[in-house]
Amino acid sequence: MTSEPMKKKPKPHKKKAQKAALGNQYVPKTNIGKRMSANGIRTILISLLNDSNSPPSWASSWHKPTDPRAIVCIVPGIESGIKYKVNNDKTDIPIEEVDLGLFSSLSSLQGLNWLFQLRSPAQRDSLYSLTEAMLSIRMTRKEKNDRLEESKKAQLTPDNCLLTIDQMKFREYPMPNCDGYFTTKDLGTPKKIFGLDCEFCNAGSEKVLTRICLIKEDGSVILDQLVKPSEEITDYKTEYSGITREMLENVTTTLGQIQATLLATISSHDILVGHSLDSDLRVLKISHSRIIDTSILYEHAQGPPRRPQLQWLAQKYLNREIQNSSLGHYPEEDAKASVDLMKLKLQNGPLFGMVSEEIPLVERLKVSASYTDKLASTAPPGFEFCPVTSDEEATKTCLEQVKNKKLVVLTLRDAESENKISVANSIQLLVEQAPPETAIIIVSPTTNEQNAHIWASKKKQALKTRQIWTPEDQQQLQEAVMDAREGYFLFGFKP
Repeated sequence: MTSEPMKKKPKPHKKKAQKAALGNQYVPKTNIGKRMSANGIRTILISLLNDSNSPPSWASSWHKPTDPRAIVCIVPGIESGIKYKVNNDKTDIPIEEVDLGLFSSLSSLQGLNWLFQLRSPAQRDSLYSLTEAMLSIRMTRKEKNDRLEESKKAQLTPDNCLLTIDQMKFREYPMPNCDGYFTTKDLGTPKKIFGLDCEFCNAGSEKVLTRICLIKEDGSVILDQLVKPSEEITDYKTEYSGITREMLENVTTTLGQIQATLLATISSHDILVGHSLDSDLRVLKISHSRIIDTSILYEHAQGPPRRPQLQWLAQKYLNREIQNSSLGHYPEEDAKASVDLMKLKLQNGPLFGMVSEEIPLVERLKVSASYTDKLASTAPPGFEFCPVTSDEEATKTCLEQVKNKKLVVLTLRDAESENKISVANSIQLLVEQAPPETAIIIVSPTTNEQNAHIWASKKKQALKTRQIWTPEDQQQLQEAVMDAREGYFLFGFKP
């Protein structure tokens, strides 16, 4: 008796995704099953602003506006104003389960159906800039070749080389008007460029200033001075600093005198050039917002986030040997190398000395874009910079810019100082007054970055001062970085 072959059970038909009604909306898929990264936000912008009509992978249907434009509003520090239960299974969070609190105006956005958990970019023990990750994209081979040719023709200016506010924050530069620091003021003098380098010794676990050199753009020396710290030096670090006990015996110049000299010489609109000046300015207790840092202007052979050493840069690009004396470093030599590296960059274009494979997103999309942030002195590459002095002014500027720009990025800072009502009012104004069909993306990085930066600074200090860095310390740092990666973003269209 032959048995009949078993019939395969018919597979259940997958429900076809319900198409969205015509108009500017999307229908998100349920159960994404993973957090979104900065790439997810970038995908939204690409889907909106390029010629393709395809939706992001997490949307089942998409109908773009006839004249697409987008506002990306970065708001550090508002998560305490929105209450939701974090999903342990890492799925997306239905917006109806979220108490938007002060930010209830967001619920009026068409298509704002989901709150996405956001993972900021990081390695095991270091954070990257979320803004940089969102607004850059890997180059194609053609783009790389085209950029190399164009770079040789580009007219690069010192202003093009300034650090952005995000670069300064992520590299722990003293921010303007922060507690315990002097901030440079407008001296009413013509704009100038200075080179700066300092040498330090250790007083316990702290660095102290023992020598400083300030030079003009032409290399002439303005200041080259030994400094006697008020603290007792415990390690002269002579092999690096070049400083010995005997050199400082009869020195009477103090840190306060050096600060007074610098503040009377460097105007807020002048440019300071140096290598990893974050360390110098922290020890000097001075903040300055116009910085060219050659450790960022040029890239490490293995690419970011590693920073190249000044000695290697001088040898490779200037054919110059520095820092090779057994008597330690000479700050004049280092300051001149930094200024000369800046000049070489200006002569050879923005891609000179870079190994990065990424380009500004707006360059790929070929769209007009603007950027505003009350703490910034420059914009990410490809963006028009709109200087403002307050979140209120930033919001009004954004609403003006979005009328004739395809992409506007603004950062609201008041929540960082616990002024969440001000931020809520700014967001409400954006939602109410943005042009119809404008895509609005609200991005909230975590407020826990500070703890990660504190632990990163502890590790950096321990390694530099040859203190013990325990496995427990490393675990604390990694946990702080992982915690700092958590944030969220919301997305919708103005009806």
